Amino acid sequence: MTNDSLLRLPEEAVTPFGRDNLMTVGDLCRLTWDGETVGWGLVSGFNGDMVFMCPVTSGDCNWFGAVRLPFAEKLWVWPSYEMPMGKHLVDGDAGQKASPRWVRCVRNQIKEGSLDGFEISKLDRDDRREMILAESWEHNSHNTACAGGIGFLPFDPEKLSRRNIHVSDFRSAFPDMRPHQSGALYNGRLLPDRNQIQTVLNYFQLNDANDVLPDQPPRAVSRLCLPDLKINVKAVLGSRNEDEESVRHDAVERQLSAHRAEGNIGNQLRNILLEMEHGID
Repeated sequence: MTNDSLLRLPEEAVTPFGRDNLMTVGDLCRLTWDGETVGWGLVSGFNGDMVFMCPVTSGDCNWFGAVRLPFAEKLWVWPSYEMPMGKHLVDGDAGQKASPRWVRCVRNQIKEGSLDGFEISKLDRDDRREMILAESWEHNSHNTACAGGIGFLPFDPEKLSRRNIHVSDFRSAFPDMRPHQSGALYNGRLLPDRNQIQTVLNYFQLNDANDVLPDQPPRAVSRLCLPDLKINVKAVLGSRNEDEESVRHDAVERQLSAHRAEGNIGNQLRNILLEMEHGID
């Protein structure tokens, strides 16, 4: 895996973490405090306004297993890498936590060996440093009660029922996407405005743009491409095949091939976005 093959969002695209802010289970996220990176985590599930994450990097802001991070005013988290589709970190049962073993798998997929100078965590169960949460996070946190009860689901099947669209379909249309103003040019590309995005939403019978899109339309389009194909891959990986990487790859390719076929939703979205790129209403 190379940096070029990974989805990166620029610093301007920072949003408070949450299920409605560009995140889904399996996203590898940068954590920043007062503008400085303090570590990297892997999203394992959501509960109301809270997110469960696994540690990926070593440092002063480590934690062990899956941790419920209440929303903190100064803590910002956003997806910087799109990890390969694969095994669920959680299955939705109350209290189930992410698997450190799978985080090690993620660590092995990051060939650089570090993330912006942060050493990839060894996730040693006997290392008490992995259980430390930065005191400043706890001190500045609020809304600590679990909204909606103690259980959570990694995915909302209802919301994703019509979104069989993979992020690669979006990327093929706007590989150099950046959050700019509506109709702005970036590297000669005309980015879609809110009305054009609403056209896509209407086409796929999704929600009104005012309900699902933030203020920056180019950034928001990527939310149509949540990697919900993980749901389809889960059953294949449940066989615990020894060659898990191969099973994951084959399962994902089978799913993507179906969605990329002529006339399917992924291909249709790609064509619509390509039309937008060339200024066709």
